[in-house]
Amino acid sequence: MKKHLFVNKGIIVVALILTAVMAYACSVESDIKPGSAQNKINPGSHGKVKVAILASPSFDVTSVCISTVRFGKLGRSEGASVESYSYLDVDNDGDLDLVCQFNVDETGIDYGDTSASIVGNTDLGESFNSEDMIQTVGNP
Repeated sequence: MKKHLFVNKGIIVVALILTAVMAYACSVESDIKPGSAQNKINPGSHGKVKVAILASPSFDVTSVCISTVRFGKLGRSEGASVESYSYLDVDNDGDLDLVCQFNVDETGIDYGDTSASIVGNTDLGESFNSEDMIQTVGNP
């Protein structure tokens, strides 16, 4: 922020020039239902679903602010919040990944949906997002 002081005929005018910093969302890798080749979700199951946010050299999963993480239907801003989480190496690369558990009923995922996303912020306020393919199962 820059501050300028102008004097004009005895009137002092203070002008503040604000510099906006636009935050952008960092794309990260995720895995819905880690350990399963098919990401099958039954929207009517009233069950839970696990989603892993994968660690990488450019993304430290321990910096994720858990209270900001949401998972669900692409384009649905609310999504489900994290019910529980742990750090496990789900992709066998030697790095601990963040595995979050969500209530399926809160995700907004409907029968026929083919993708879901996970979004959130780091402790420094940096946004991240990831999308993965899903297959819905069960009867509407």
